Amino acid sequence: MKLKLTLFLISLSLIAFAQKSHIEGTIDGIDNATIHILALPLKEGAKPIFDTTSCTDGKFNYTLNYGVNMWHLVIISSDSFNAFFGSEKSSKQELQNRDIRFFIKPVEDIVVSASFADYGIKCSITGNDIGRQMNQVKEAKFPYSERFNQLTIQKEKEPEGSNKIAELDKELQSVNDQLDSIDLQIIAKHSDWEYSADLLAKFPNDTIEKYYNRFTPTVKNSIFGAHVSNALTASKKDLPAPSFSLPDTTGKIHSLSDYKGKYVVLDFWGTWCGSCVGGFPKLKEYYSKYKDRVEFIGIDCQDHEELWKNAVVKYELNWTNLFAANKVITENYGITNYPTKFIIDREGNIVLKSSGEDQEFYDMLDELFN
Repeated sequence: MKLKLTLFLISLSLIAFAQKSHIEGTIDGIDNATIHILALPLKEGAKPIFDTTSCTDGKFNYTLNYGVNMWHLVIISSDSFNAFFGSEKSSKQELQNRDIRFFIKPVEDIVVSASFADYGIKCSITGNDIGRQMNQVKEAKFPYSERFNQLTIQKEKEPEGSNKIAELDKELQSVNDQLDSIDLQIIAKHSDWEYSADLLAKFPNDTIEKYYNRFTPTVKNSIFGAHVSNALTASKKDLPAPSFSLPDTTGKIHSLSDYKGKYVVLDFWGTWCGSCVGGFPKLKEYYSKYKDRVEFIGIDCQDHEELWKNAVVKYELNWTNLFAANKVITENYGITNYPTKFIIDREGNIVLKSSGEDQEFYDMLDELFN
């Protein structure tokens, strides 16, 4: 009987690890290209999947073999995408809709239909409910995303000191406000959508508190709802920052307690995160400005260690860089979006949590140290 039970449990384990999904795609405007597949588990600690497949005559097929039975965020990119847009690109700011993104879980089959617009990629996802929800949001936001990309590219082409830059910044802020407004309208209207919880995670705590309690129990109990709840709990202002002990590029262990008595900036990022990399120039500027008064610490997440070490050298990240090989720190800090930055005071309490490349983070540094 014991042998039968053991064999049964082994068979269940093998079935779980054998789970897979099929992704089929059509990309109008691309003939033959190499497609890069990145699948990020939504629960930290599981390893991301990096792979490639071929796109032939605008079509590709890929089987995603799961190492863990959970939701994944899939990001599809290609050098051919970048080539399509030619000079219409930015080296300083991540542009919107320049890759294809969707959520998937084991056994689901997904169909991707994508085409190129002037400044971004339009795509539609079929195969699961959250894909249909994403389609509606992207459709509503796409004209504003196109305008955001156009203005961002135009701004980067302006010579330094141009009077046009302030005008472009003002319009960019207006477009960003429109995009946020659409997200909040969707969240308010669709409290039964899991994707509403994913949209809400990027907003400040007061906004999260306003909308979170409107979610249905199903959404609150989903992995997306749990991420929002954890983020809210973990980032309360004036609460002690969770402790951690992580290795740097040489293997030396650093703990938060090592920096007691100093202000600390934590930057949670990943080599796969375009916004994170796009934000490095400004982070470097503030590092140079305040490095004598603040300890800057980068924490790489959901990544391969070798890619992380190479990126530290490539992007010349001269502050302390640590590697999170498991889920503990990101769960403790309630990380749901990348990049996410924290400012921690001399007593080890959280002063600010900032998701994305938010000007509020830099304004707070200026307020504290100028």
